[in-house]
Amino acid sequence: MSDFILKRKILLFSIAIFLLNLLIKLLFIDSNDIARDEPFSIFHAQMPILDIIYSLKGGNNPPLYEILLHFWIKLFGIEAFAVRLPSLIFSCFTALVIFRIGLSSFNFTTALTASLVYTFSTLHTSFAHEARSYPLFIFLVVLSFFYAIRFFQHKETRHLIFLIITDILIIYTHYFGFFVLLCLFCGVFIFKLNKHQYKQIIIAAVLILVSFIPILSSFVMQFFYSVNRGTWISPPQWNHLYGFINVFLNNKYVTLTYLGCMLCILIIHFIQKTTDQKIIKKDTFKNTFYVFIFFMFPYIVMFVSSFKAPMFIERYVLFTSPFLYIFMAALISLLPLKKWIIIFLSIVFIMAMGFTYNNKPYNNRETAQAVDFVKSNKTEQTLVLVCPDYYYFAFTYHYDKAIFKEYTQTKQMLADEHIYLVSNQFEVIKILKESKYEQIIYFQSISEYVDAKNTIYNLLEKHFTVLDKKHFHEIYTVTVFG
Repeated sequence: MSDFILKRKILLFSIAIFLLNLLIKLLFIDSNDIARDEPFSIFHAQMPILDIIYSLKGGNNPPLYEILLHFWIKLFGIEAFAVRLPSLIFSCFTALVIFRIGLSSFNFTTALTASLVYTFSTLHTSFAHEARSYPLFIFLVVLSFFYAIRFFQHKETRHLIFLIITDILIIYTHYFGFFVLLCLFCGVFIFKLNKHQYKQIIIAAVLILVSFIPILSSFVMQFFYSVNRGTWISPPQWNHLYGFINVFLNNKYVTLTYLGCMLCILIIHFIQKTTDQKIIKKDTFKNTFYVFIFFMFPYIVMFVSSFKAPMFIERYVLFTSPFLYIFMAALISLLPLKKWIIIFLSIVFIMAMGFTYNNKPYNNRETAQAVDFVKSNKTEQTLVLVCPDYYYFAFTYHYDKAIFKEYTQTKQMLADEHIYLVSNQFEVIKILKESKYEQIIYFQSISEYVDAKNTIYNLLEKHFTVLDKKHFHEIYTVTVFG
């Protein structure tokens, strides 16, 4: 039995890591309401493929995730559990790829530590519970790194072919994939290549860039729009540089625990009088440095760029975090110390993540409750105003999934139910003049982006009496006027 386990050690640990991720992330996958940008992705994923591509052409993200979700919805429907399951699966496979990177580039301790730290990341679990592109993007990014470093280490063409395919998928998943391509290119300067391999890299780069041509205009348009007009994100503060690392590691106490482990390692290292040895052996230094680049380069560049075009928030820089985990695990396990010390400190790091882990993260939305409040107060003579107008995806999903599924007629079907989408007081005035009603329900959600002075509410309050008003965490306020 022991021989069987030893021979299949890697396979057994791979299965265990996957099942652990699946178990702890599956438990509360549908505990939160479908909210934030999830309804947007689900709504567009219902469309025919060409319509998905056309509809998302001017948006923030390329269409690959919505196309994949399109086929998934055809099989399993649009309930929360069903639409979030692909994200969870991608998250589970990401843990496996991290484990494989640690094995092929470092050692078993690094592989196991990094994959378990990722597994017990509350933030990654939060996105595994969200029907959006981020888990797919992160999975492709770590897979791209795996094939890149395998190519640089072994110079096998098949790894380069897999790398090209993965990188094409990356840039069709998220525009931030270009940061990944720049990091990949850094490997040319870190690892030794011959002329033939340089030519292969150039050909690969050309193929990837050519594949991007169909969505190049959308990327350029979105880039200049963000630079010239800004984004909905606020410019970063300097404390975000350190603060987001704390978020990646669940909280600041895990960060401090890790720093304490590293301090112990350095003290032991010098007490053992090993100062004549290199802290990290030469044969693994390049791998460690390459991992560090994949974390630090996009992390810093996105931070600096955000003073001009804000983009530095957790979900946008999250794809760098797996490389932070690998780098931190590698620093513990690569020093020339006794094995039991390395294992002990690695366990401390993992346990710190495990004790602070929350597998039921809250998404700060009570969308279903807010919409239910509307439905409970609505009669045939009630006029419902939803602001901002583009928030009808989330409202409709929880109001009536049958209407949500009729994506070509959704707005008209809402109007038939006396539900109107508004963004300013002039639209409201027009609707009031043309409609018959006994009461009005005003559903507000982040209306400050289109009605910063709250003119719609002020207009309604001036001419009608507030019968009931309720706020729902975090962004919804529903007011009943009569």
